[in-house]
Amino acid sequence: MNQTTETTNVTATSSPITASKSKFAPDSPWRDREGIAARYGKSIRQITDWQKEKVIPFVREGRNVIFHIHKCDKALERFEIKSIGA
Repeated sequence: MNQTTETTNVTATSSPITASKSKFAPDSPWRDREGIAARYGKSIRQITDWQKEKVIPFVREGRNVIFHIHKCDKALERFEIKSIGA
């Protein structure tokens, strides 16, 4: 019994959310969970974890959750490691 196994390399490609898929205008400072995940190159699960840990601010509108990108940027700045040198 000869059995051949084929392997397929699967690479995940993350493309930024386009204006046609986004709920918000491209110049809007608001994003949904998918938009924030694309902005920071993180998974949606990571964004959800950040919500639970109160790492990034968000607004809940009923069942919808939205994020203000400038406030999220500001919140993540506190994790920046500053250089010691001049």
